[in-house]
Amino acid sequence: MGVLVRTQGEPTALANAVRAAMRDVDPELTLAGIAVGLGLAWLVSRAIVAALPGTSTPSAGEVLGAAVILAVAAMIAAYVPVRRALRLDPVRALRME
Repeated sequence: MGVLVRTQGEPTALANAVRAAMRDVDPELTLAGIAVGLGLAWLVSRAIVAALPGTSTPSAGEVLGAAVILAVAAMIAAYVPVRRALRLDPVRALRME
């Protein structure tokens, strides 16, 4: 049976790894995804207007506003679990599994 030895560097190393992963998000890929999403939203809104008479296309401000709200919601949804994981002691978390 192995013995777990706790060192001072484990929590720091884990926290540094999580921070490094958060910094590694590719901004160009993110912007490309936003551009593709906005383009698809525009195409879908045109299709809906064509299929449903009496509806109007959303303005660019409405589409951008919805995109900003969804982006903020996604960032919050990703931030909360990361903060919770940073507070955990890695040795204790491994023992729980």
